[in-house]
Amino acid sequence: MNINELRDKIEKQEVISVNELESLIRDWFLVADEGIIRLICATVIAHRLRGDPVWLFIISPPSGLKSELLMSLSDITGIHPLSSLTAHTLVSGLRSKGGEQNSLLDKLKNGILTVKDFTSILEINEAERSEILSQLREIYDGQYTKAFGNGVDFKWSGKIGFIAGVTEAIDMYQSMYSIMGERFMQYRMDQPDRKEATRKSMENSSNMPDIRKSMRSAFQSAIDSLEIPSEQPEIGSEWENEIIQLSDFATLARSGVRRNVRTREIEYVSAPEMPMRFAKQLVELARAFIIMGKHDDDRQILRKISLSSLPKNRRNVLLWLANNRKGIVLQEQLVNEEKVDEYGYINPKSEPNQEEDWTSRSIALTMGLPTTTARRLLEDINALGLADRGKNGKSDTWILKPEYQALMLEYFKENVDSIATSFPKI
Repeated sequence: MNINELRDKIEKQEVISVNELESLIRDWFLVADEGIIRLICATVIAHRLRGDPVWLFIISPPSGLKSELLMSLSDITGIHPLSSLTAHTLVSGLRSKGGEQNSLLDKLKNGILTVKDFTSILEINEAERSEILSQLREIYDGQYTKAFGNGVDFKWSGKIGFIAGVTEAIDMYQSMYSIMGERFMQYRMDQPDRKEATRKSMENSSNMPDIRKSMRSAFQSAIDSLEIPSEQPEIGSEWENEIIQLSDFATLARSGVRRNVRTREIEYVSAPEMPMRFAKQLVELARAFIIMGKHDDDRQILRKISLSSLPKNRRNVLLWLANNRKGIVLQEQLVNEEKVDEYGYINPKSEPNQEEDWTSRSIALTMGLPTTTARRLLEDINALGLADRGKNGKSDTWILKPEYQALMLEYFKENVDSIATSFPKI
């Protein structure tokens, strides 16, 4: 069916499939990410199953399409869009004149909250941010109780899903979330060519009100028309085993390492996050994919969630360590051997020396980070038990443990292979 026929179906309010929805959105926008549309649909569908809720951060830069996609969900049954979130949005001690509570949460026993820009919540004052995060942590668990000073006792139980858009600013707050207890999974959207995306946006500028209306209708048609089976879909042992491996790695690799605020030295390494909650969310998404009609790329989406849920710089260091356990020598040595030019770019006629171990300085040069930052990242990875540190005078050499290198090469090989092209400098 061609695009014009699909548009006619939307105009006539006819049912469309998730695949047809994806075709429409890719016609309206330049979408580089292969999995984002199916993931959003699966997150909504997963909430309608009997399992625990799925909470998802969609990470992209400003104007990276996350807001358009999340706003398009507003006509779907059970979706409750929020433009912002404060400590009093969900829970309030105020009552109406009739004695009824004014809290949004009290009116919402089962549904999905969408927040198109969670970044603004990250940037509010620390006390209010901590209050919001504390509320969300309890709401995810299905129960919330609070006594207010005016004598009002608030009690709630239910099931709330959560989908929010956020920029990479979230990486600056990741350690705080890890120490407080993580409920969210993350998905980092691939972005299209900047100029081509701008060109497409300019083509649509005069039609955006109509496009947004059609997008809301298309999402509503594709998702609300899906029948939820009475029996939970079985994901199979192969997928189950992979989810166990992914969850174990992701929760360990995103766990917090507390550092002294002044000296920045490690002062406490808490027990790493256990993988059960993360695994259950992946299972619910896998079941939703089966209901939607299993697709070859669905497994890759779950893998991408697992890798995206790591802090960005920590993820990239792990990819470099997995890319080659034996690193490159320092930049000035390579310059002397004419293997890079004076600006640090690889000479295409030579191959980097593979004999030296990774050091904090070689990682720093590779990723364009200060050496102290690279060293702290490597120390965190070592403290979590993901990498070994050199001995006998080589304390600043780092090697990914074999079991984690094997895991990354099995599940994230494309990312491992492409990391070198993402960072042309050494």
